[in-house]
Amino acid sequence: MRTKVARRHQITIPEEIRKRAKISVGDILDISYESAARSGWKNR
Repeated sequence: MRTKVARRHQITIPEEIRKRAKISVGDILDISYESAARSGWKNR
């Protein structure tokens, strides 16, 4: 699944993930980061 970084470095969490995780407007999320080399992600 992919998402795009917006002008103010905001990202949209896809609806499927929001529903599964029960994320609502105003919720506070803990974010973790794994380097692209280890995760297999590529910056496109």
